[in-house]
Amino acid sequence: MSSLDTTTSHLSSGSTMNIVENEVVEEEDNLPQNASTDDKVFQDKSLAWGWRSFKPSWLQWLNSPNWFVFFLCWFTFLQGMAVNSFVNLALPTLEKRFKLNSKLTGFIISSNDITALILVMFVSFFGSYGHKTKWLGYGSVVTGIAALTFTIPKFLVGKYRPADLRSAGSSLCFLNATSLQAKECNGDSSSASLYYMFFILSQLLAGAGTTSLFTLGPAYIDENVHPKKMSWYLGVFYLSFFLGPSIGSILGGQLLSIHVDLFLREGFNLTPTDPRWIGNWWLGSFVCGFILVLLGCILLGFPSILPGSVEMRKKAIKKGYIKEDKEELTGSLKKILPSIKSLFTNWTYLFQALGSTFSTLIGLGVGPFFYKLLTGKYGASLTEAGIGIAIILLPGSAAGIFIGSFVTKKVGVRDSCKRAAKVTFLLQLVGVWGSLNFLIPGCDYDKYAGVDVGYRNSSIGKLSLEDQCSSRCHCSTSRFRPVCAPNGINYYSPCFAGCTQHIPGKVR
Repeated sequence: MSSLDTTTSHLSSGSTMNIVENEVVEEEDNLPQNASTDDKVFQDKSLAWGWRSFKPSWLQWLNSPNWFVFFLCWFTFLQGMAVNSFVNLALPTLEKRFKLNSKLTGFIISSNDITALILVMFVSFFGSYGHKTKWLGYGSVVTGIAALTFTIPKFLVGKYRPADLRSAGSSLCFLNATSLQAKECNGDSSSASLYYMFFILSQLLAGAGTTSLFTLGPAYIDENVHPKKMSWYLGVFYLSFFLGPSIGSILGGQLLSIHVDLFLREGFNLTPTDPRWIGNWWLGSFVCGFILVLLGCILLGFPSILPGSVEMRKKAIKKGYIKEDKEELTGSLKKILPSIKSLFTNWTYLFQALGSTFSTLIGLGVGPFFYKLLTGKYGASLTEAGIGIAIILLPGSAAGIFIGSFVTKKVGVRDSCKRAAKVTFLLQLVGVWGSLNFLIPGCDYDKYAGVDVGYRNSSIGKLSLEDQCSSRCHCSTSRFRPVCAPNGINYYSPCFAGCTQHIPGKVR
């Protein structure tokens, strides 16, 4: 999910009414229940669950807010796993398998926001006046296709053939070797570009598919549930969003401890600690993709308005639970510019949106590479990194939702805009100070030969990876396998360190 989805969700406010706190609950039971499947449902087929003319009566038990929120939460949960967790966790493996660098993998992550930036205003505006469940259903299908597209390079590249430790591609130094490594790297350049394009395409589709989730999803819930139950439904909805990356980090780390081809080739006895190991980076996205497509088909079956919602809202407005929206709702193209103008001239909304954007800037920028930070800087395995991030996300997100709900109810921020702004300001300060923890000094910076310090007995006056000593080894920079020498200096790979053999447990 892009931060644009949450900060622009107010574009769908044409169908979302503000909730007014009211302690009068004596007559709440007299309001019609949304889950009823009375004769009106069967008389008006537009209120029935199903697809086109296929709307059997024995499936109308699905036509209720509870089941809609259930399937919507699964959509939120699985997209959090597939888009925000499995992809991020797979970045180090993709760099090793497809010879990508951090700049290329960073663009894979950021390409998700490209389509979100382009589509979010149009989807939010036109979706507010149209069939919201259609937008949500097709969004889930597109997100599922995006997850499946992400796995295509696995089937194109074929089975993984790990290099023998005595081969030219093993990163060891062979004085009598030729530049086979460069040939191997150059020979895969065109194929690597094709694989890279599939990764970009998958993220572009994911950005388009999830655009409607956090704008139209809450709006549809608000239109079809009782105002006094709205906060509960939204709490479950947003909790599922945080659970996705948390559970996905744990599952993704476990999947990376399984071989990329599920079964090792005969004659190879590799373990996850072997530098040639390639974990299973694609299976999680593959399974999530199929489930998301299925969920999309289910969401497409929900009507534009659930049975009983119109009567419920009329009585809720009459009793003062919600305010009446007197604006005429028409989704014409000529009204999109006035709507955008009204938002950008609303200083309260504008600064709140900017605050949310800047507060998530650090998290979205660091998050995708946090796995690499834990593995490369602190020596954690990908499994340990996934569990560690889940420990951070799960309690923090759950506590934030419950504390926020408690503060909202006790302080009464809905009764005063100034009070709401003050609470938001204080909570934003907490988030800003929390992000400053990244400035706390950690381990000492590792010094690399040829980058930070020169090679020992080097005759070259300037710093360079290529040295007279290592030039005879025909070392390749296509594989980054840092090793630490007894003098405390790190080398780009065993080849640059002059290593000629591999001793298990010594060269890593």
